[in-house]
Amino acid sequence: MVLSDPDSFPEDKVAVITGAAGAIGSEIARTFTAGGIRVVLGDVRDAELDRLAAELGGPPAAVACPADVSRPDDVRSLVAMAPELYGRLDALVNVAGITHVDDILEVSLDTWHRVLAVNLEGPLVAAQYAARLMSSQDIDPGTHRRGIIVNISSQAAEFPIPTSVAYGVSKAALNYLSRTIATALEQRAIATTIIYPGMVYDGMWKWVNRQRSHMWGHDFEEVVRRDLAETPTGSFQDPGDLARMVLYAVTTPGMLTNGRIIWSEAHLEW
Repeated sequence: MVLSDPDSFPEDKVAVITGAAGAIGSEIARTFTAGGIRVVLGDVRDAELDRLAAELGGPPAAVACPADVSRPDDVRSLVAMAPELYGRLDALVNVAGITHVDDILEVSLDTWHRVLAVNLEGPLVAAQYAARLMSSQDIDPGTHRRGIIVNISSQAAEFPIPTSVAYGVSKAALNYLSRTIATALEQRAIATTIIYPGMVYDGMWKWVNRQRSHMWGHDFEEVVRRDLAETPTGSFQDPGDLARMVLYAVTTPGMLTNGRIIWSEAHLEW
């Protein structure tokens, strides 16, 4: 995969990033702004969001917009901020996501509903609002698109995880949703791409595996060693590597990545 040269990015591009305060979302924001892509940052963690926006230089490079993606009004306000401030929206990156660790016989419907609200309903609503805005734009002469939606999914969509059933279901459904949106919006020159992260230690991985280790009575450090031994590199994924893959999808011209799943690391057996 040949990644685009950040120095070649046009400076009139605008992206909305949900879950921007987390380990993955914040690195995507840094990678985008390093290349001149202006970002509207959404997250429920207000203080972290403000610090990130300040780190990135504040307006016009980066604007913070506190938002809970399980609340449609929040999503609408977040997505609408891009054309309100910059006159356009070129990319929506749905990063926001939550998980859980529960015995499958004990997982509650409250947990189930909350996970699907954030991981599935949030991206649906955000994509609907974003696509309406993108549809009204001219096709960009550089990308030959009106816009792109990138959904951060998970390898959990492919492999059963008994302790995180709601999470796995939400990501499998997100894949179906993404491919359906890709098919529906292709004629409007709006692409949709799915990306699978690898093991980002300070993302969900550390919290989830500490919880699983406690549940099963396992040694957490042994879990770390086991999982690293099963990765191609023998190391955790640098969020920057993942961010550059998102950048690749966003900056590659045309519809090459439309409807595709980009694996950022070989899978683990859960």
